[in-house]
Amino acid sequence: MKVPDRWIPVAAAAVGVLGGMGGALIGGFVANQSQEDRLQAEQQAETRNVRRETYGTFLQAAELLVQESAFLTEAGELDTEAEQIHFIQTKGIPVLTARAALDLVAREEVRDAAHEITDAVESGIGDEKVWENLRQHFVDEGKKEILPGE
Repeated sequence: MKVPDRWIPVAAAAVGVLGGMGGALIGGFVANQSQEDRLQAEQQAETRNVRRETYGTFLQAAELLVQESAFLTEAGELDTEAEQIHFIQTKGIPVLTARAALDLVAREEVRDAAHEITDAVESGIGDEKVWENLRQHFVDEGKKEILPGE
Protein backbone atom coordinates (compact mmCIF):
# COMPACT_ATOMS: atom_id res chain seq x y z
CA MET A 1 0.00 0.00 0.00
CA LYS A 2 1.36 3.32 -1.05
CA VAL A 3 0.83 6.41 1.09
CA PRO A 4 -0.08 9.47 -0.91
CA ASP A 5 2.65 12.13 -1.00
CA ARG A 6 0.49 14.76 0.64
CA TRP A 7 0.32 12.74 3.92
CA ILE A 8 4.10 12.57 4.37
CA PRO A 9 4.43 16.19 5.65
CA VAL A 10 1.41 15.66 7.92
CA ALA A 11 2.94 12.47 9.36
CA ALA A 12 6.32 14.20 9.78
CA ALA A 13 4.65 17.13 11.54
CA ALA A 14 2.74 14.78 13.85
CA VAL A 15 5.94 12.91 14.73
CA GLY A 16 7.68 16.26 15.32
CA VAL A 17 4.90 17.53 17.59
CA LEU A 18 4.84 14.29 19.59
CA GLY A 19 8.63 14.28 19.87
CA GLY A 20 8.66 17.91 20.99
CA MET A 21 5.97 17.27 23.59
CA GLY A 22 7.81 14.21 24.85
CA GLY A 23 11.07 16.14 25.06
CA ALA A 24 9.38 19.00 26.88
CA LEU A 25 7.80 16.61 29.37
CA ILE A 26 11.05 14.79 30.04
CA GLY A 27 12.99 18.07 30.24
CA GLY A 28 10.45 19.54 32.64
CA PHE A 29 10.53 16.47 34.83
CA VAL A 30 14.33 16.47 34.98
CA ALA A 31 14.40 20.21 35.73
CA ASN A 32 11.81 19.85 38.50
CA GLN A 33 13.66 16.92 40.05
CA SER A 34 16.92 18.86 39.95
CA GLN A 35 15.24 21.86 41.59
CA GLU A 36 13.75 19.66 44.33
CA ASP A 37 17.14 18.06 44.99
CA ARG A 38 18.82 21.48 45.23
CA LEU A 39 16.15 22.81 47.59
CA GLN A 40 16.42 19.72 49.78
CA ALA A 41 20.21 20.08 49.95
CA GLU A 42 19.86 23.77 50.89
CA GLN A 43 17.32 22.90 53.58
CA GLN A 44 19.60 20.23 55.03
CA ALA A 45 22.52 22.69 55.08
CA GLU A 46 20.38 25.30 56.84
CA THR A 47 19.23 22.73 59.40
CA ARG A 48 22.86 21.79 60.09
CA ASN A 49 23.71 25.48 60.55
CA VAL A 50 20.86 26.00 63.03
CA ARG A 51 21.88 22.90 64.94
CA ARG A 52 25.55 23.93 64.96
CA GLU A 53 24.68 27.33 66.44
CA THR A 54 22.21 25.88 68.96
CA TYR A 55 24.62 23.16 70.11
CA GLY A 56 27.44 25.67 70.42
CA THR A 57 25.30 28.02 72.51
CA PHE A 58 24.30 25.19 74.83
CA LEU A 59 27.84 23.89 75.23
CA GLN A 60 29.24 27.37 75.91
CA ALA A 61 26.58 28.07 78.55
CA ALA A 62 27.22 24.73 80.24
CA GLU A 63 30.99 25.20 80.10
CA LEU A 64 30.75 28.66 81.68
CA LEU A 65 28.49 27.36 84.45
CA VAL A 66 30.76 24.41 85.23
CA GLN A 67 33.89 26.60 85.25
CA GLU A 68 32.27 29.25 87.45
CA SER A 69 31.00 26.57 89.82
CA ALA A 70 34.47 25.03 90.07
CA PHE A 71 36.04 28.43 90.71
CA LEU A 72 33.52 29.35 93.41
CA THR A 73 33.81 25.93 95.02
CA GLU A 74 37.60 26.26 95.20
CA ALA A 75 37.17 29.75 96.66
CA GLY A 76 34.92 28.30 99.38
CA GLU A 77 31.81 30.17 98.26
CA LEU A 78 29.72 27.09 97.49
CA ASP A 79 30.35 25.04 100.59
CA THR A 80 26.77 24.36 101.62
CA GLU A 81 24.06 22.62 99.68
CA ALA A 82 21.90 25.76 99.95
CA GLU A 83 24.66 27.84 98.34
CA GLN A 84 25.01 25.31 95.53
CA ILE A 85 21.26 25.22 94.90
CA HIS A 86 21.06 29.01 94.88
CA PHE A 87 23.99 29.16 92.46
CA ILE A 88 22.40 26.67 90.03
CA GLN A 89 18.99 28.37 90.24
CA THR A 90 20.41 31.81 89.50
CA LYS A 91 23.30 31.04 87.16
CA GLY A 92 21.85 27.98 85.42
CA ILE A 93 19.13 29.79 83.49
CA PRO A 94 21.21 30.27 80.30
CA VAL A 95 21.96 26.54 80.24
CA LEU A 96 18.30 25.61 80.61
CA THR A 97 17.27 28.18 78.00
CA ALA A 98 19.86 26.84 75.55
CA ARG A 99 18.74 23.28 76.28
CA ALA A 100 15.13 24.21 75.52
CA ALA A 101 16.20 25.55 72.11
CA LEU A 102 18.27 22.42 71.56
CA ASP A 103 15.27 20.22 72.36
CA LEU A 104 13.47 21.78 69.38
CA VAL A 105 16.11 20.98 66.76
CA ALA A 106 18.09 17.97 67.97
CA ARG A 107 17.53 14.30 67.46
CA GLU A 108 17.00 12.08 70.48
CA GLU A 109 20.64 11.10 71.09
CA VAL A 110 21.77 14.73 71.24
CA ARG A 111 18.85 15.70 73.47
CA ASP A 112 19.71 12.83 75.82
CA ALA A 113 23.37 13.93 75.98
CA ALA A 114 22.27 17.51 76.74
CA HIS A 115 19.93 16.31 79.48
CA GLU A 116 22.76 14.26 81.00
CA ILE A 117 24.83 17.44 81.17
CA THR A 118 22.10 19.52 82.78
CA ASP A 119 21.26 16.75 85.25
CA ALA A 120 24.92 16.51 86.24
CA VAL A 121 25.21 20.29 86.54
CA GLU A 122 22.13 20.44 88.75
CA SER A 123 23.51 17.75 91.05
CA GLY A 124 26.94 19.35 91.06
CA ILE A 125 29.84 18.16 88.96
CA GLY A 126 32.71 17.71 91.36
CA ASP A 127 35.01 15.72 89.11
CA GLU A 128 36.51 17.35 86.04
CA LYS A 129 36.83 13.95 84.35
CA VAL A 130 33.05 13.44 84.64
CA TRP A 131 32.48 16.81 82.98
CA GLU A 132 34.93 16.03 80.18
CA ASN A 133 33.22 12.68 79.49
CA LEU A 134 29.75 14.26 79.42
CA ARG A 135 31.00 17.10 77.23
CA GLN A 136 32.74 14.73 74.80
CA HIS A 137 29.68 12.50 74.55
CA PHE A 138 27.56 15.55 73.66
CA VAL A 139 30.11 16.73 71.08
CA ASP A 140 30.33 13.28 69.49
CA GLU A 141 26.55 12.98 69.18
CA GLY A 142 26.24 16.54 67.89
CA LYS A 143 28.86 16.01 65.21
CA LYS A 144 26.78 13.18 63.75
CA GLU A 145 24.11 15.75 62.93
CA ILE A 146 26.04 18.83 61.96
CA LEU A 147 28.81 17.39 59.80
CA PRO A 148 27.61 16.59 56.27
CA GLY A 149 27.94 13.01 55.16
CA GLU A 150 28.29 11.51 58.61
